[in-house]
Amino acid sequence: QKDCEIKKSVGNSELLNKDSFSVEEFTELVNSLPANKYSDYEDDNDNDETLQQLQIDNAKIFQDPNPLLSTKQLCVQNNNVTINIVREIVTSERDYLGSLRLLCSDFRYFVKQSCQEWRLPKQDTVLNFSNLPEICKLSEDLIRDFEVCLHTWDSCQKIGDVFVRHGPSLDVYTEYLKNFSAMNNHFDQCCHKYPEFGKLVSKFEKLPKCRSLRIKHFLLKPVQRLPQYKLLLGEYLKHLDEENEDF
Repeated sequence: QKDCEIKKSVGNSELLNKDSFSVEEFTELVNSLPANKYSDYEDDNDNDETLQQLQIDNAKIFQDPNPLLSTKQLCVQNNNVTINIVREIVTSERDYLGSLRLLCSDFRYFVKQSCQEWRLPKQDTVLNFSNLPEICKLSEDLIRDFEVCLHTWDSCQKIGDVFVRHGPSLDVYTEYLKNFSAMNNHFDQCCHKYPEFGKLVSKFEKLPKCRSLRIKHFLLKPVQRLPQYKLLLGEYLKHLDEENEDF
């Protein structure tokens, strides 16, 4: 068993040293992150539960076509399913962007406004949460293009070109994942070393906009997002004809 754990640890270390990696490798690293196993948070299993719930929701909303339907009926049903998936991509991206802005804008402003008499050492580094502002900017670009696709769906039924166009920008997630554990550890250290900052964090987490969730819950959102893209696009692809331009 120890040999297996050592091999797994070495494998994860090799992945972290890569400049880029596949979604499967990304998911493997996500599952190995110690930040996903904190015992002192109520949302310990949020990552697994979120993906499981997404799979359950997709099973309900994006059901496989009825094999007894005619070709025309099957085509109509597939079209209905694909538009539902596109709506889910748009809706989930909008919610995701809200979580990113809560950290990049709301929390940052809250801390700076509250720190009138003292300043957290290397405050900007801590409040940037690695390269989270870059991920937030990417999400803003994606939601803009996703909504255009949704609004023009009747005349142009495709969304894959958005992912192709923004594909190179998804590398920002590589840096975030590489820094994720160190970022979380540094955040914990700041909360314990600087009680004033720790109190501000607790106070912010009690605001209604946080919905009783901790900062670390929101920091996990980018870690969860790429597997969610893969899951949604996989369902989308299942309901496309091979002749479809988006296939």
